[in-house]
Amino acid sequence: MQLPYGLSKELDVYRMAVSAEELLKQLADNPAHLLLFFQEACEDETWCENNGEAMRLVLEWLTSQFFEEHLALPFARLACESIKKHFHVLDPYIPRNITFKVSERSFPVNSLIFGSGSEFLHQLIQRRCFQERRTKVILKEVPPELFVQIEEYLNTGCVANSWRNEQSALMKLLEISTEWGLEGLMTFCEDILKRYVHAGNAIDLLVRAQGKPWSHLKQACIEQLHAQHLDIYLAQKNEKGLAFEFIKFNDHSLDTFERLKGVITHLICGRALTEEMHFGAVLSKLPQLKTLDISGTHDYTDQFQQIPSGLEELDLSRCGWLTDASFKKMVQLCPKLKRLVLNSDAHLTFLGWGELIKLSKLDQLDISRCVRVGDEEFRVILDTCCFITHLSIEDCTHISDRALFEIPKKLLKLTQLNAARSQITDGILVDLGTSCRELSDLDLTRCENISGKGLISFVKKAYHMKKLVLNRCAIDSKTLKALQELLPQMEIVG
Repeated sequence: MQLPYGLSKELDVYRMAVSAEELLKQLADNPAHLLLFFQEACEDETWCENNGEAMRLVLEWLTSQFFEEHLALPFARLACESIKKHFHVLDPYIPRNITFKVSERSFPVNSLIFGSGSEFLHQLIQRRCFQERRTKVILKEVPPELFVQIEEYLNTGCVANSWRNEQSALMKLLEISTEWGLEGLMTFCEDILKRYVHAGNAIDLLVRAQGKPWSHLKQACIEQLHAQHLDIYLAQKNEKGLAFEFIKFNDHSLDTFERLKGVITHLICGRALTEEMHFGAVLSKLPQLKTLDISGTHDYTDQFQQIPSGLEELDLSRCGWLTDASFKKMVQLCPKLKRLVLNSDAHLTFLGWGELIKLSKLDQLDISRCVRVGDEEFRVILDTCCFITHLSIEDCTHISDRALFEIPKKLLKLTQLNAARSQITDGILVDLGTSCRELSDLDLTRCENISGKGLISFVKKAYHMKKLVLNRCAIDSKTLKALQELLPQMEIVG
């Protein structure tokens, strides 16, 4: 039989097949060749239309093998990419081997297409059909008209008329696609729903979206609120977080806060705002608060007493009021901190740094640009924070290489180190690679005491490295190439 145009040379061996049945029998002995044949045959749509029996047999084989768990999910997804692209041609040859019962309607579908659509659907079909030896899946609480659109998306990769849905139907479709793990359909729904966002519903939609991976919809709500000049600034903080910054305390900002307080996880208040009475009242209404940024504030205030004891992240950068005594108070107020930022705090001495020992859960510490941190202070920090995984000492120019040698001795769990503009040396790099076995991210921007030889010795030992920053380092292209060859998965910046 005539085979499709433009087949790979490795498939020439199958040109001797005289029938569709014989072709399938030969291809089935080599699933990788069968998949390649299917992908390339789909590209010749004229051949597909003229050889429907061959395509039907191949699609039946792929469907059966995947249903019986003999075909790996990545292979199935590759096949389905071709099906989506050429569905208009392949549709008559696709077997509908299972049925979804939705309300009073039945939808015959292909288990290969549905099962490879997401891990949720894969597990659902395996549990309800393969393991129980049934061919029917009953779905509750899914409107049939929306299931039709989900089927269209899984078959073709798009939904032609979803823009005609009302807002409530789109929200329901978004929720189902999220639950089922259909990321493409989820994003598609979000992009349409953005058109429905306006000043009157932005807050309600933002609250509804919290805890969901609806970043496009959340951003549209945030931009709508920013456009109203409410003296606040909002930002997404991963899937479950929302950062709320007060620019001013006034009726607009406080009213917006009241409506969003149930989903705020990060609070930012700068300058003199922490000294106003509203600040303490705001803190008292955020028992779920995880992160507080009061960097650049002017003075210590008793309103800090309202900080939730379960706070996990605290930013005290550029706080001129932060002394050993006030830092001790802050540690007492926040005993469960996991991340502490003290960037550019100039008044802490070794007495203040000793308070870190009370933060038993601390695993991220930023002391960048703390100009009073010398060798003695740094050794106190290392002794009190030996379990931290993230450390930033950027621009801590008063820490000598002798003290830096203590890092690989004390911080064995270190995964990220920002040592930009520090006095780190080749010897310290080698020790880091030897002792800090989980180190994956290292910033060496403007580190003048390192060489290409030291970097190569380090990378040979630090096989977990994912990112190495070498901005403004005197490292030649030959060394950079050698580093990349040693760890191809590592990103090199600079």
